[in-house]
Amino acid sequence: MKVKRVGEKYRVVDFIDDHNHPLHPPETVHLLPCQQKITDCQAYDLEMAEQAGIQQKASFDLMSKYVGGRENLGYQEKMQRTI
Repeated sequence: MKVKRVGEKYRVVDFIDDHNHPLHPPETVHLLPCQQKITDCQAYDLEMAEQAGIQQKASFDLMSKYVGGRENLGYQEKMQRTI
């Protein structure tokens, strides 16, 4: 995309609607930060586990088993620290 300043405004003067890189494979889209979601229930469970002194890895492993695997969890283990 090329942008040109015209007075006080900016104008797009050239736009190519092609990606210059391969798109993300569908089987790993859930790993993208923009696709990671945590429910209120999951946040509550993680908070309770932390208050009980359960290590983050152990609580992550347990929640993964509830949903049938890490790929179905909806967020990654490292995301727990941002809650």
